[in-house]
Amino acid sequence: MKKTIAIIGGGNLGTAIAEGLLVSGFSKAADITITKEIPAH
Repeated sequence: MKKTIAIIGGGNLGTAIAEGLLVSGFSKAADITITKEIPAH
């Protein structure tokens, strides 16, 4: 079963979570999506 993970917020905490998932071998980079806020103009 393929697991896809979305992390809402790519700041320090979101990045740390993603790195932990990769380093632990729990997930591959291709299966992680990180969002980042785009400021309104």
